[in-house]
Amino acid sequence: GNRYATLTNIRGIVEISPDAQGKEWFPVENGQRVRAGQLVRTRLESQATLVFFEGTQSTLSEETEVALQIVRGGWNRSLRVEMRQESGLTSHNVIPLRGSNSRYIVMTTCGRAAVRGTLFEVAVSPDGASRFSVTRGSVEVTSAQQRVLVTAGQHILTTGDLALQTETPSPTHTLWLSP
Repeated sequence: GNRYATLTNIRGIVEISPDAQGKEWFPVENGQRVRAGQLVRTRLESQATLVFFEGTQSTLSEETEVALQIVRGGWNRSLRVEMRQESGLTSHNVIPLRGSNSRYIVMTTCGRAAVRGTLFEVAVSPDGASRFSVTRGSVEVTSAQQRVLVTAGQHILTTGDLALQTETPSPTHTLWLSP
């Protein structure tokens, strides 16, 4: 199957590290393939988009770092992606996944988003807090032993104490979940 994503729409300085520790970084160009175990980072005023074989896209805004941990694609157009976001802001446009083995997961130090077809963003602040925002569809966010379904128009904040805060555009719908 397809075990890589292709970098496109590169603007500014975008680098890849061939090892998971990020000891060495090399500049990349449009069309470069990123495989499981590799890191990608964008510098100030830079961005790039990772495109997976069936059309799913993940856009990295400036000063963002992600590690691709699992990338697998099957003949039945199934997709399994797991990435860890160390910093910055990513936007994900996930084509509805096919097959029971399909998964698209974004992990941060404070939480984990699992989706099967949606449009969402993940922001990791310098203190490690993570904000998961959903534009279309729904995202299952897990933090510690808590699991919350975040739907379109909502966002959830996971902090170092692992509390989940769900917000909708109206402040009357704010929900706190304590560990």
